[in-house]
Amino acid sequence: MGKLSDLSTSFGAEIIEFCGKLKNSNFFYPNINQLVRSGTSVGANISESYYAVSRADFINKLQLALKECNESYYWLSIFSKSKVIKESEYQSIISKCNKIRFLLIASLKTAKKNTYLHNSKNSDLRSNSPKNGDLRSKSPKQRFAKQEPQNG
Repeated sequence: MGKLSDLSTSFGAEIIEFCGKLKNSNFFYPNINQLVRSGTSVGANISESYYAVSRADFINKLQLALKECNESYYWLSIFSKSKVIKESEYQSIISKCNKIRFLLIASLKTAKKNTYLHNSKNSDLRSNSPKNGDLRSKSPKQRFAKQEPQNG
């Protein structure tokens, strides 16, 4: 995930640089702030995913990163349509945003597929659970109890 991390860090820095230019404009500060928050949150969530405590936590962090990336895309589109951002600058930033979205979607598909495969293997192991006569189904006391000889 090095490429994704590098790309999201670059994206966040580009968002900060772009929004820094806008702070003296007449555009609404809350909108600028929202773009900064969502644009930098992408990389933060990707970074957090490296230290996820479980597979589900890892997937959750990547889904949050994707959500924030989609929100950034929305704000960039609004800025573009309202002529706040130059077309060339918009294309550069939105291109990075789209690459990140593509990589996140691919990573999420892989992570979910691997989770499914992992859970399927565990399910197969559970379905091969011990039968009544199998020693594994007995308590330790039952397993080590003195067996009476059978008359046959």
